[in-house]
Amino acid sequence: RSRNDIGATLFRLNLREAVVRVEKSLWRLRSTLVQQAQRSTEIAMPVYSQFQVGTPGTLASYLLAVEQALSRDAAALRDILAALEFCPLGACAGGGTSISVDAVMVASLLGLRETCRSALDAVASRDLGLRAVAAVAIAGTTLTRLAQDYQLWTTLEFGFFELPDDLVGGSSNMPQKRNPYLLEIIKGRAIRPSGQWS
Repeated sequence: RSRNDIGATLFRLNLREAVVRVEKSLWRLRSTLVQQAQRSTEIAMPVYSQFQVGTPGTLASYLLAVEQALSRDAAALRDILAALEFCPLGACAGGGTSISVDAVMVASLLGLRETCRSALDAVASRDLGLRAVAAVAIAGTTLTRLAQDYQLWTTLEFGFFELPDDLVGGSSNMPQKRNPYLLEIIKGRAIRPSGQWS
């Protein structure tokens, strides 16, 4: 064993856990969007282009379009998960080891499906972290789009829907305002991975 293959293995295991959490969250959101779309097929709304009314549409078609984008985001995360199924243990410092190591058994014990094909790649490459952050950043962009549209649609000018009282906040000097803090928080948190990726 070397700190190189141990570190690479721990990195993969921790990254896999984080990516699984994000992918499960996206699955729940996608499921919710599909359920809401099924209930919204009769709710007419315009399709906007550059904030101008373009064509007639439905809320269902909007929700399914967002779900479709999120399905691509989830597919990118699944690709990352597949790449994380390779166990670096036995790669040592990048040249392998002369000690007899049952790498297949070690991978299996760690819940990984395969051994790494290249010892040097197993411990020297850093692209998996970047790929994971990029995939999450793209998903965050999709979530920001959804939150931005919802926020716009709750304005007095649009008035498509109103958020419940427990999802809005007031203003200290403008009591008529219903600030959609939840949507602001989603936009702020969802865009963070883009900065981290950069």
